[in-house]
Amino acid sequence: CMPEILATLKEIAGISLEEQSGLTEAYRRIHGESYAAAMNHPEWKKYREAWWKCLSDKGLTPRKGDEEWGTKELSNATRASGDNNAPASEEEIRLSVIEAQCSKDTGMAQGLANLVASYQKPLIRDNETKLEEQRKQLSEVNLRYKEWVLKNQ
Repeated sequence: CMPEILATLKEIAGISLEEQSGLTEAYRRIHGESYAAAMNHPEWKKYREAWWKCLSDKGLTPRKGDEEWGTKELSNATRASGDNNAPASEEEIRLSVIEAQCSKDTGMAQGLANLVASYQKPLIRDNETKLEEQRKQLSEVNLRYKEWVLKNQ
């Protein structure tokens, strides 16, 4: 069944799913490079440490791995429900509010976003032509899908 689906999608879009994925290559590369560079900047660690301190001061246990965010308590509360589609419990909401408030109070989310953006800006400038080319191609593919859906409803 999958080969037929892939063939149909290629027929509609004019290019394969693999080729469509390639249309976001420049964006993904810029995102990855800028995020990695920001993570190595001393300010990244300062923002994270301020956030961790705020969480600890509120009695929570921050998850401190490079790719970890949030608290152990929220992670455990989320896993305890066992159903990813279940509405959030009062405890999950309470913990999420504390995490968000600490992020706001320490300026962490905005600070980290600004740091990543500072690395993205020169990469975007250097790759503007490629990004615009990929954006146009992806737009054309999306338009073909939209036209097909409207025609076949």
